[in-house]
Amino acid sequence: MASTLTTFVQAFGEETTDAGKQSEDAEPPQRSFGRSDLTKAFVSLSSCPAQLDLVTNNGQELSQLAEEMKQSRNMIDQTRQVLHNQEQRRELAHLPLQQEKQQYLTDLERRKKDFYAQWQHQTDKLEETFAKKTRDSIFRNLVGADQWFSAGKK
Repeated sequence: MASTLTTFVQAFGEETTDAGKQSEDAEPPQRSFGRSDLTKAFVSLSSCPAQLDLVTNNGQELSQLAEEMKQSRNMIDQTRQVLHNQEQRRELAHLPLQQEKQQYLTDLERRKKDFYAQWQHQTDKLEETFAKKTRDSIFRNLVGADQWFSAGKK
């Protein structure tokens, strides 16, 4: 590589000096290259195939990564579709159970109303019986007191 570098620098170095001699009459050269500039140019040019290989490998890796991303995206879409289908099936399977639950709750509510109505009826009967016995007791006490007064008068 050192010999190719030396050859490169000498070839371009001679061309720039030849071009400088030939063009003195026409127009001055815009920029002259030194040995360090030429060395840098040679190194960058000689490393181009390696960089191109690296970029090509990266490009292949990127295309491979893009393909993997597409596959992942497809798998995610398929998973979402499967979950959506399962949710629909669960709702359809749950629908009869929901109807049974609603029937049960309606029946339970009706039985509660019946129970509370019966309980209220029994409570009213007890209150009526208690009120009647209280009235009878009060009446007997008053009538009994009246009989005592009336027995004393006779």
